[in-house]
Amino acid sequence: MNARRVEKMLPVAMRLIDSNKTGFFTDPASKTVDSRYRGYIDSYGPTIRQTSLLTAIMYYRKNDERKKVNNLILNILKDCGIIDGSANDLYSVIESKLRGDSSPIRNRWKSVVIDAVIAAKLAVRTFKINRVENNAG
Repeated sequence: MNARRVEKMLPVAMRLIDSNKTGFFTDPASKTVDSRYRGYIDSYGPTIRQTSLLTAIMYYRKNDERKKVNNLILNILKDCGIIDGSANDLYSVIESKLRGDSSPIRNRWKSVVIDAVIAAKLAVRTFKINRVENNAG
């Protein structure tokens, strides 16, 4: 973790969530975040560590709700000037950065994305959380 990078990303993540560009709010008026998104963000880092960066991004890309987390990370990286502002898909951007590159480059991008996840995790914790009950079984 690069603490300086996380400190730079944190206000960006807070602004993106606060503006509801993420779609995380169950009630935009009261700025209440759906608890599922907190869970998705909390599990993103471990998913990267247990699988790989691209596998984790692909997993989150397949589900419409989880895709919102990828979009938050993408927008954090764009707004911080880490990636091109015209990018619109996190998987495509990271995959192009990793294509044919060495292990140090892969580790750098993994670190950058994990820092964005940490900033998102810290930002989400500043909002009220709406606990969504699981009615399954």
